[in-house]
Amino acid sequence: MVFLYIATETTPVDDWKNKIPSISGEHIRIGNNSVDVIGKTYNLSGFPGYIFFNSSHDLAASFTGFPGAETYVDLISSLAESR
Repeated sequence: MVFLYIATETTPVDDWKNKIPSISGEHIRIGNNSVDVIGKTYNLSGFPGYIFFNSSHDLAASFTGFPGAETYVDLISSLAESR
């Protein structure tokens, strides 16, 4: 399982770089045009957004805002079991 964290141009670069070591996963920064594309592609109306893919790289779920710990854990468990 890979966790990808996406920061936008609105996040100050120094803040972003300082937080990376404490958050395990992959980290990238994207431009504002990419934010719009991601939002439209994965039906996100704002950020933070959470996008989940199965092991075949198919979209499993997407949420604008944190969906809640129970939903998050259940979805990750379901995706891990379906591998």
